[in-house]
Formats: sequence, C-alpha cells, structure tokens
Amino acid sequence: MKGLILAGLAASLTACGTGAPKPPVPEEVGAELATFRQLFVPISSETWKGMSLAAQTAPSTFIRPNQYGDPYVRDMVLVGGREVSANIAYTSVLLVPSGVPLESMSVLQYLRLFEHDAGADLARVAAPKGSIFIARDALPRVTAAARAAGSPAEDSPFSVVFGTLK
Repeated sequence: MKGLILAGLAASLTACGTGAPKPPVPEEVGAELATFRQLFVPISSETWKGMSLAAQTAPSTFIRPNQYGDPYVRDMVLVGGREVSANIAYTSVLLVPSGVPLESMSVLQYLRLFEHDAGADLARVAAPKGSIFIARDALPRVTAAARAAGSPAEDSPFSVVFGTLK
C-alpha cells in the first residue's frame, strides 16, 4: 500500500508540469502581436533633441525620427548569460515612464523597423502580462502570422505621445 501511495504521489508531481513551459512558436507570437492595435517605440534622446531643435527653428518643416541616426531606444537583454541589444516597443503608454517620448506604430511597421535595424539582435514588446521576445531568425514567420491574423498592413501616421507610468 505504501508503494502504491508513493507511486501515485510521483505520478501526480509529474503531471503537475514541474518542467519549464515551452516557448511559443513564431506563429503564436505573430497571432498574439496582432491583438494589439498599435505599439509605442521610445524615441532616443539624441533624436528627440534634434526633433525639438528643428521644430523650434523651422516649425513648418516635416520631421521624422528616422531622419536621425539611431532614432529609437534599444534595450539590453540578458540571454544565455550575455547581454544582447533589443529593439523595444510597448503595448501601452501606461507601461512607459512619464515623459518618455514615443512614436506610435502598427505591429507590422515595428516588425519592419526590427528587420532593418542591424544593431539589434532581438525585438522586445513589453505587454501588461510580460514581455514578448522575437529572435531575428523567427521574424519572417512572426510577420507572416501577424499579417494572417489581421494586423493592418499600413503604417500608422507619425505622432508623438508620452509615457505616463508614475
């Protein structure tokens, strides 16, 4: 009887899922990203200074952050014991410290930004329930899945909003 109880206990512990959860496949990541209407990407302090100066000196001039070198903030993420550079986006201004300037983007627009940023190894989307990470080699499948799940193909018009986290 004692052996039967121990065997049952061992089986129940195994069934509890003591192992680490499996990471999502790129198609699941793309489908999850498609649930967000827009993402918010922090504008780098250098670019923000340049944009502010241009707006003061020539207010009628059309300004885009990608006019400047390294227009967006990158985050450092620890992967396998080493730090790697990541593009960062937020699903809500409520997740970003107050006063941080952000550009609003569509999901596919953000994925293209990551695709063309050779200085970043990962994309990181900060969401209320945790971060979503996208490796460069998974990007084509994530993009295709986001598109298939209904992410708008058009870019969001350029606008600047500010973080509100207090």
